[in-house]
Amino acid sequence: MKSYKEQARSYWLLFLTVITAPFFVAVYRLITESYQPSYDVIIWNGDKGSLTETGDAVNIGDSLELSFLSSDVPSMKVRTTADTSLARVS
Repeated sequence: MKSYKEQARSYWLLFLTVITAPFFVAVYRLITESYQPSYDVIIWNGDKGSLTETGDAVNIGDSLELSFLSSDVPSMKVRTTADTSLARVS
């Protein structure tokens, strides 16, 4: 009788161990579905550009700004500013 109780206890522990991971995955999914993260991106383009050997002007800051503004990521709110105080994180 004693070994039967021990085996039953082992099956119960095995069951709880196996069922715990899917339970927490389901709870995490319910939590993350309830909100949409939103990120505010402020771009301050301080790049003055440079000239290449052929005399062409290159401004990487402008291309970075265009790539952010043309992205269709709904969780990012992108805006540009010329004021450095708005672009600083306090």
